[in-house]
Amino acid sequence: MPRGIRSVSTAAHGGVLVSPTKNALIPEYMRIDSGAYEEDCAWAIPAVVFEADWRNWANTTNWTTGEFQMECAWNSLKNWYPDAYEKFAGKVLQIGESYVNDERLLKAQVREAFVVSAAWGEWQEGVPKGMVGVLARRDSDGDRIYCLVPKEEYETRKNLVVGKAGTFVVDQARHQTIPMPQYAM
Repeated sequence: MPRGIRSVSTAAHGGVLVSPTKNALIPEYMRIDSGAYEEDCAWAIPAVVFEADWRNWANTTNWTTGEFQMECAWNSLKNWYPDAYEKFAGKVLQIGESYVNDERLLKAQVREAFVVSAAWGEWQEGVPKGMVGVLARRDSDGDRIYCLVPKEEYETRKNLVVGKAGTFVVDQARHQTIPMPQYAM
């Protein structure tokens, strides 16, 4: 590992430990005070901050390359620490470039909308053939509704500008709202 950084591993997890001296060189907005950067995402912080050292170290191993390590590090930082990425890299992330950023944008986009949280197929009593019964919740006030949505439309599960597969927003002008059945409560 680069000087001042060491790898740690336990039976369940691991990461990298950064010496206090080296950790002080990491910008405050992305620094973990303990110097312990877990292996799933946070390891990317010291990797990108000390990119040249990390790249050189990786090139001395027989299991990875500096190029691959840095591609993974920058992608991890971008996906899981988008604010730190933007500030450190001096780039503004676009839709589709960061899981966390997209999730944030999605939540803002649908805050006042009813987003499906559970669904029942036509096998469920009370759900007509060709329809899906959906329970939807509005984040802004926690209100819930039950609607019938055409099965073909629901199967797309992505009717948003920003969003991920599996997300469906009810359009109250088109989707029939009905009394909530007992099984949906």
